[in-house]
Amino acid sequence: MRERVVWMVLAIAACVGVGNPSEGSDEPEKPLVLRAGTPPVLLGVVNARGGQVVSGDVARSRTSERGTGGVIVFDNFENEGSTSGYNVSYQNLGSYDGSDSSYLAFVLPMAEGVRSRAPISTETGYLIPTDIVWNEYEAEASRWPGGANGGPTRLTSISLVPSNYNYDPPVGGNNPVARIDTLRVRFFSSDRQLEIGGIDLVYNTPPGYGAYFAETVDVSMMVPAIVVPRTGYVMLDWAEPNISGVGTMFAGGDFVAAGYPSPDSLRLVGFSETLEMWWADGLIGASGWPERVDASYDGVPGTTSYVDIFNTGLLANWNFGTGEPMPRQLCRDFPCRLRIEGESACACDVDGSGAVNSQDFFDFITAFFSGDADFNESGFTDSQDFFDFLLCFFAGC
Repeated sequence: MRERVVWMVLAIAACVGVGNPSEGSDEPEKPLVLRAGTPPVLLGVVNARGGQVVSGDVARSRTSERGTGGVIVFDNFENEGSTSGYNVSYQNLGSYDGSDSSYLAFVLPMAEGVRSRAPISTETGYLIPTDIVWNEYEAEASRWPGGANGGPTRLTSISLVPSNYNYDPPVGGNNPVARIDTLRVRFFSSDRQLEIGGIDLVYNTPPGYGAYFAETVDVSMMVPAIVVPRTGYVMLDWAEPNISGVGTMFAGGDFVAAGYPSPDSLRLVGFSETLEMWWADGLIGASGWPERVDASYDGVPGTTSYVDIFNTGLLANWNFGTGEPMPRQLCRDFPCRLRIEGESACACDVDGSGAVNSQDFFDFITAFFSGDADFNESGFTDSQDFFDFLLCFFAGC
């Protein structure tokens, strides 16, 4: 497994910009300034085990209807007070506290070619884009059933910040057309030997769209259940053909730029190694080209699995930066929030974040005026629920 510096100039707003990684060169690319448009439609959420399909509308509406129930056990997804509200790697320092209105942030590229192409380095053996990425995580032990030694448990929702844009015409065409983009999300054991499960997010991306966006989907209705380990890896891979314009965002913070927050300071719950994120291309074996991934590693010869790739592929821990000398060194994480079954220990921690803050108040008010805020469990929602909540809220937990 190798570490390699990739110099990039990447920028995104409600428009998006991204530069392609250098191929054996340390010269940064010029950013491409893109624009927003009609956002992608989430067509469905597919259970990787068994193939159950839940419509995108249902997966999103259930998240809204259920509020934000469950317990957040890992969270580097939000950055309350920042320009977008999400933990992305902003280009401008003021975007971190909202004093700068710019949404510009750095894209973590995962396409096979053209725009937002995943990293390539011919001199180190990566001959095709490394477009599969694994990020390790450690959920908060105090919130996990059974504590630090607790086993896998049911995931109720996941939040991510994909980037997606559709400006390039298909081969032989003159104008971009609507396309289907599928983001595979998978969970792995900490020893990399087991793919535990996951989902596919299937989007219809309209022509002319270009932006990053927050996605939270409810997976509590999935059968079999989506279970996750307390410590492990979460993987992202845009399914082929992902020729252009797909990726996710870098989590926020910077290792070297003066004044910028550190990546670790922006993670709200749990732990992740902010200097580690593993990439692979799915074809090239651990010793480099022409060795190939061992398709029989997982005991099922004839088909190449993600377990095969993760254990026998050529892995890179790309180190992303911009400029020369490097004035920015980006966090090697992508934004992600995981919720599991359970209840917060604090009754007025409405969103299960582990802290009582203004978001809990707003979530309660929303539920209250919807008639779904029976705080004192009397069987109905009335003014007493409101006063009981306020007592808890101002007392804290």
